Formats: sequence, C-alpha cells, structure tokens
Amino acid sequence: MKDRIIALLSRLNIWKAPGQDTRQEVWTVVWLSVILIVAGMMWEEAFGDTLAVHETHTWQSDFAASSGPTIYWPVMPGIEHNPAGAPKSFDAAELAYTAWSWSERIDRPLHFIGNTTSTGGSSTGKITVNWIDAFQMLATGRDVFTKGFARVWYYLETGIIAGAEVYLNSTILEGKCRIQAAAHEVGHSMGALIHSNNDHDVMYSTGATDCRYAISAADVSLLQYGRHTCHAELTMEHDIYLPNVKHEGVRKSALLKYQGNMVWKLGPMKAIEDSRECSIASMDSAGVTTITDLRGVGGRLTKVKLAPMADDTWSLAWAE
Repeated sequence: MKDRIIALLSRLNIWKAPGQDTRQEVWTVVWLSVILIVAGMMWEEAFGDTLAVHETHTWQSDFAASSGPTIYWPVMPGIEHNPAGAPKSFDAAELAYTAWSWSERIDRPLHFIGNTTSTGGSSTGKITVNWIDAFQMLATGRDVFTKGFARVWYYLETGIIAGAEVYLNSTILEGKCRIQAAAHEVGHSMGALIHSNNDHDVMYSTGATDCRYAISAADVSLLQYGRHTCHAELTMEHDIYLPNVKHEGVRKSALLKYQGNMVWKLGPMKAIEDSRECSIASMDSAGVTTITDLRGVGGRLTKVKLAPMADDTWSLAWAE
C-alpha cells in the first residue's frame, strides 16, 4: 500500500525519491491541498453531512417570525449543568424539574445528568446549561437584560441535532423566573426555532405571564416529536397548572397558586386557542373542581377534588 501511494505521489510530482529532480517541489503543497480537499469532500459525501449552528435570538419578538429549518433529536439527550458562575441561590433541582416537565409533556425520556466541567459543544449529544453574568451577556451582542440564549448544532441535510448549549443570565434571574428561562431555552435546544404567540406559554417570546413555567400543548407543538400528554402539573412551588378547565362557559388554562395549608388561589386564566389541549379538569355547579391526572416530580394522583372557598380560593377535599 505504501509503495502504491508513493508511486501515485511521484506521478503527481509531489514525492521526491533519493536523487530525484527537485524542481517540482514548489507544487507539493498545492497538490497535497487538492488531495485533502477532494478526500474531505468524498468523506463528507460518504459518511456525514454538514454541521451547522443555529443561535436563538433569545427573548426578542422578531425571532417569532423566523421559522428556520426543522431540527430534532433522534434520541432524547441528557441535560448537564456547568456550575461555574451559577447564582448562590441556584438549586440543581430546578434543572431536574425542567427535564422532568418537558419529558412528561412530550412523553420522551429527557433527563438531568448532573454537574459537568464541560461547556458542551457541537457534538456532545447533550444539552449543557451554562451561566454568564450581565456584562458577559453584553459582550455577546445582547443587552444586559437578556435572560438567556441557546446555541444549537445540527446537520443541514438531516436536521438531526448534534449538541446544544444554553446560557442563562446569572445577574437578573432568580426563583421561578429562572426556572422559566431554563425551560424556555431547553425548548429551543430541543428544536423549537420559533416562539409561541400566547403570553401564557413558556415559549412566548418574553416568557409566560407571572414567570409560569409549566409546559403547554402549544409549547410542545413547536417541536417535531408529534405528541404530548394531557395532565395537570404540580410545580416546584406546589402551584397547580390546569391546561384545560371549563370556567364561565369557556375553556381556559389556569394556574392555582398555593397559599399554604392545602389552599390554592385562582391566578391568571387564559382562553384556550389550541384545540390539542385536552381536558383533565372539570368544575361542577357547586364549584368543586375535579382533576383526573395531576403529576408532580414525586408521583401522580388520578383523582383530586378541590372545594371552593371565599375569594377565588379552593381547599383540598380529596386525593387518591
């Protein structure tokens, strides 16, 4: 094999045997470059496709108008966390919840891996969550109030995602707004290249009302995985997100905010525009609300009854 390669290079005047004329050496670099380029093209054609990068214009309304390519993960990635620069108040359970919430909605095994010292990259097969402060955010060309952004590597020919990085603003994010920002950017990292037009959705351009972070059917519809589950969600603050409940004759999404002592207060409601949002909650004439599928990180309840009290509050009457 070695002799054949030497013979080929000799014919191309880019191999000098002992005593051979050296006048053609000037062409050596040129011919080697041509061979490498052609070989690279042949390898690309035979074994892979072109790796591209898509960076979200994060939390800006003009991004909602751009559709971009169709991209997806063929196998759900893990979410890993780079703790460098993380706020002192940050708890890794927030990312574990984010992974669980998306996984429950799309019915696919997205999971939280844990901490890493890596910053991710184009071919990690993972979503890596990183932190930068407001001044570092400014250095990326965004303003200091940008909550975060995602950078996604994918193959142009197939749309398959190879890896993704999320960067969150450690200066301005806290509490449930931080969870929402993480959920939003993970949504982009899984292939959502546009924003929702409903301000109660996590994938709304500036985030859902009151930093709501429970995933909706509209959020899931921005991805390429084709299905979503139908359930109410118990959040990290013990709020209850109802994706579809009939209220005053209209189907709405609602958030019951936990007040303590097994009492919830009705928060903002929004008329449902997405017909894919199925119903798992009903309210009878006495105002008793029944939830047939309530899920939290710790488990699942198939029958929950909330009895009405004064001032748009409900107390837990039954659960199983």
